[in-house]
Amino acid sequence: RLPVDIRLMMTTLEESTKHNDRLVVTVAIDYGGRDELVRAALRLCLKIVTLRVNPFKVTESDFEKCLDTSGLPPVDLLLRTGGEKRVSNFLLWQIAYAEFVFIDTLLPLVTEKIFIKVRKLAPHGAGFFALKFTIIYMIVRIEMSNGTPCSHPPPP
Repeated sequence: RLPVDIRLMMTTLEESTKHNDRLVVTVAIDYGGRDELVRAALRLCLKIVTLRVNPFKVTESDFEKCLDTSGLPPVDLLLRTGGEKRVSNFLLWQIAYAEFVFIDTLLPLVTEKIFIKVRKLAPHGAGFFALKFTIIYMIVRIEMSNGTPCSHPPPP
């Protein structure tokens, strides 16, 4: 559903950063947190029905293994770009203990200078980032080629 130039840019970015190991940035596109929770519950139900999980001993860990983000480290920081101050149905389970930072800048304009500012805006400040492996999940707004912001990319 994304335009070819955006997909190409994402592929190039993934390829150029695949060996980086100090920061994980995850961008979810065409994603809904409620939908993910329903799908995770269905996956867990299937594990119970097939006797791979005891229904009387289900843990948070069992549920987390059924989420789309299974295998990724916990979310430390949620960065919301584009000026909105809400989580917008994004990683509803995963952000339970995350720090939140909201900025007006749209994603394509986020620079290293802005990331440094984000470190200072985070509730635990720069020291928090120095001590922990930081995971940043971003809620992004994409601008159409005519400059109009849109929550969801237009169909191809």
